[in-house]
Amino acid sequence: MLLGFIAPKLKEVAGSRNDQKERIILESQSPAPEEKITPAQIVDELAQKMLSGMPLRVINLNTGSFSSSADLLRAFKRSHEYQTLVSDKSLTSEVLAENADDVIRKYFAYVMLSHVWGEDEPLYGDVKLVENILQMSSSSPGVLKLQNFCRIAKQRGFRWCWGDTCCIDKSSSAELQESINSMFTWYRNSALTIAFLLDVLQRTPEALKRSRWFTRGWTLQELLAPTAIEFYMGDWTPFLAPSAGDATPPNYKLVPEFVQCLEDILCIDKSYLVGLNPGLDDVREKLRWVATRTTTKIEDMAYCLLGILDLRLPVLYGEGERAFIRLQDEIMKNTDDTCIFDWVGRPSTLNSYLARSPSCFHQPAWRPSPYQTTAELPMLETVGEFTHKLSAALLRIAESLLDEPPLGHFIANGRMNLRTFVYQVKSVKVVASGEIRKRWVYRYQIKADGLEPVTVVATYQFPDAQLTARSLSIGRVWDNSLRLIPRKTHKKTADEEDEPPADDYNPWTVKSGDYLTVVAKRLREPFVAQLLVAHPNGQFHRVHTEERIVAQPRFTELLDLRTPRTLIVH
Repeated sequence: MLLGFIAPKLKEVAGSRNDQKERIILESQSPAPEEKITPAQIVDELAQKMLSGMPLRVINLNTGSFSSSADLLRAFKRSHEYQTLVSDKSLTSEVLAENADDVIRKYFAYVMLSHVWGEDEPLYGDVKLVENILQMSSSSPGVLKLQNFCRIAKQRGFRWCWGDTCCIDKSSSAELQESINSMFTWYRNSALTIAFLLDVLQRTPEALKRSRWFTRGWTLQELLAPTAIEFYMGDWTPFLAPSAGDATPPNYKLVPEFVQCLEDILCIDKSYLVGLNPGLDDVREKLRWVATRTTTKIEDMAYCLLGILDLRLPVLYGEGERAFIRLQDEIMKNTDDTCIFDWVGRPSTLNSYLARSPSCFHQPAWRPSPYQTTAELPMLETVGEFTHKLSAALLRIAESLLDEPPLGHFIANGRMNLRTFVYQVKSVKVVASGEIRKRWVYRYQIKADGLEPVTVVATYQFPDAQLTARSLSIGRVWDNSLRLIPRKTHKKTADEEDEPPADDYNPWTVKSGDYLTVVAKRLREPFVAQLLVAHPNGQFHRVHTEERIVAQPRFTELLDLRTPRTLIVH
């Protein structure tokens, strides 16, 4: 029974452990003259590696008590499985490591609980002295939930399980810090995650969609991280019944119809639902996923994203909205993706280019329609049509894009230096007003040098249109996509392999007509813009808006091009 749930996990973790296993094998095969690596050393090191990716504390389903990592290691060394591994002297180091890896993963396989917290949840301080959690006499809904979870995990043949209510000692700041920063890894390494949906009582997509579980911040990573997950309804029966002939429910991530249902509910592409790679790829999309979710503590709106983005932050409860500011700052330190500036709504209190909360990212990431963009081509056949218009200004821009890449974005004393294309505003005109999302807003038409008229929706009315226009500008943050060198067309000869030659990726010279043409095309595509106001001290402030600003460079016979400027924004 257990093997059905372990099998997907074996493939997942095999690659991550192969390097460790190979190192152990090599060391055992080439020992120093004075020592020889023993079977016990090989097995112990693999066990320690396994434990390093597990929760700090789990529930022992045989005793009903807590077990630490040290307790688990001691229990393993007393087990029949361990004694069998270390006593067989006939195995080579390689075979022993292979066998031990399988045995260890099966022995330490654990189940994680995902749920929405309710009242009277059993905390660590409440149950740490309880002799057997499984036999606690209590009518508390929280205790009954924990016991039902443990019961199912034990019935499925597991030795260990984990629940966030009682398995974290929240009175220890160090333990809380490590737990929050490791949570994604713990769910990812679990053999199974059980999602308990208290408010789902019917096996219908409509009942599933209404569950509060889909509205909470922490449950997002609890859905995305595991490789195997099952959903249980309020009566602790599986949402999907086992197939005919199967004693246990399926891994829901392997059921296409259920994954499609999740995609419809969450508006998250199924590729993320079944195989998310944590990290900063598609960071704007990942911020959108939590935009409409909520957490009990405001700081958790930032902390629940750490594992998904593969970042670590000090956990400082009490800092409020500053937690999300620190998260954005950490994102900027690790990627130059300017999509993080594509948000609407209220800015942070630290810097006007940072969003106040994830709700500012509720809109889907912007992508131009095919008819809006002149996408770069592998090899441009119309170079001649453009080169006669390429001016010294374009050459300077191209040189700037190549020679002065952004050095990352970081905040110092509440200020950022941003390389920005600046379009000076010439006129501001109110064209409409009305209520949107329970807010009274004004719709403006703004005209700026080098741009088609731009629509801006804001909650405030500019007091003096002419005075306002002189201090306003439209900004386009320097984006690394503007300097990506297109790949030349490469025609393979009969003698060549499928892989193109290495020099196919060499940068083009900045004076190449092909490259300059691509720069010109990209600078004429629509882009996500920001409305900026200049201050007398020469610094800039982003004006927050209620809708995304999309600007279209004006098409003229003469290319209206400008070099990016370094702005100090606060």
